[in-house]
Amino acid sequence: MTAKDERVGLAWEPECFSNEMRPQWEIDEPGVGAILTLVRQELHIGSWKKFSTEILAKGSASKVYAIHRDVKVDYIMRISLPVEPHRKTLSEQATIEYVRQHTKISVPEVITLSMQSSNTLGFEWTIMQRIPGDKLFVEYQVPLFNKRFPQIGSLYCKAELEALLSALPPSTIRPDSKGSAFLAQYCLGKIVSVPFFYHKNWRLDVYRGPYTYARDWLAARLQIAAADFGNQPIYSDGKEKASCGYSEDDAHEQIVDPDEARIPIELDDGVSQVHTTMGVTDNNEQSDDTNSDKKCENDRDDLEVDPRALRTAASTRSRIQRLINLLPEIFPRGGTEECMLFHHDLLGNSILVDQNHENSGIIDWNCIHTVPLWLGCQIPKFLHSREVKERPLFRTEFEDEADENHYWRLIEEHEKTQLQAFFLDEMQRVCPEWMQIHQAGSLEADFDLAVNTVALPAGATDHFERWLGQVEQGAEPLNLRSAMNQY
Repeated sequence: MTAKDERVGLAWEPECFSNEMRPQWEIDEPGVGAILTLVRQELHIGSWKKFSTEILAKGSASKVYAIHRDVKVDYIMRISLPVEPHRKTLSEQATIEYVRQHTKISVPEVITLSMQSSNTLGFEWTIMQRIPGDKLFVEYQVPLFNKRFPQIGSLYCKAELEALLSALPPSTIRPDSKGSAFLAQYCLGKIVSVPFFYHKNWRLDVYRGPYTYARDWLAARLQIAAADFGNQPIYSDGKEKASCGYSEDDAHEQIVDPDEARIPIELDDGVSQVHTTMGVTDNNEQSDDTNSDKKCENDRDDLEVDPRALRTAASTRSRIQRLINLLPEIFPRGGTEECMLFHHDLLGNSILVDQNHENSGIIDWNCIHTVPLWLGCQIPKFLHSREVKERPLFRTEFEDEADENHYWRLIEEHEKTQLQAFFLDEMQRVCPEWMQIHQAGSLEADFDLAVNTVALPAGATDHFERWLGQVEQGAEPLNLRSAMNQY
């Protein structure tokens, strides 16, 4: 089966009023009858027992169903588009089981799954035990912070990843909840992350981890961003090399046991040596033209640029190049870089509490992978907001619906502003080390945000340009996330 065949049913289409591509269901979605038949078969539910299903949530790449038996919701079923065939399903299952085993965070138990689309539904699916509770948020940082990993990558159960690499994956997996060797042996493998499989990016010939150093992970993402603009930057720096061109062949994959000693792990040379065309070296050598352009940019005291000019392909390539040039300076090699699991997309509807307002569980663990500590020690996404320090005056009358919506949005932003301060105070109290890393890693975290947004409209703003110029000049930069939240 070719890589293209594995993605049957997946289409990428542009959003209205935007060039951003979104995954779409190219063929008919599974019907309720087919879902009920599969669930009855997999869960051994007798034909005399009544049960039903309803749609619970619709994501860009998956649909979540509640499985009712009698009047209770007993199971949750996720049906996924093949944005990252096999690996997305396997990695989510391994991450959930690892968190279940090694922390006290409540997560759903995986009952059974299919990591192949060659089944009656035509898509990969996972059935999990339902966690009771209503959607809200909860502390979860410290347990994940205390579990360290030696590299950046996605978690897999070692036996299943080895089977996948042998091209003999089982179609259905039923984890042993009693803690067998299947659950005990984990490894880090290729990263399952949206930038790496977005649209045509799955075909790019770029190293996909695991990464020993953050700079190589960031460089790979910048190469992917540049490829969308007709440019192919090459980043070659030591033993972890990456090129950027379209290919359907997978690079060599290194399997790393996350429980091994925390020492730098030497990767096999699975990608051939290449010569840089972008002037990236450990000495930060650059061409005369690049230095001249950079000097002109650094001479500007106030970066007031026409936003329309910032949105061109050439300007985007320029910003990508400037970020690549900064990598050796901000992320020097040497020593061991510790990592942790980080739920980068933790929103309010992913966190559950029970009727007593106690933590009930965290759901949606797909595309979660290990990250450097400086990125894991950041304010969770559900608290991201524009800063509103003063509470809006209480109102009972509004001119129209838009006016009312604006008022309640201000209320929410004010409350999140208060909660951010409370969250940081609590982290200082319960885990001072987390807070130290949070404060020391602000530049690195902003650089990661810059990589995420450099090719998006958010990257084409004077905030982004001002931050980048300040970093290049060695000045104290503004807080990029705070500035973008105001945007």
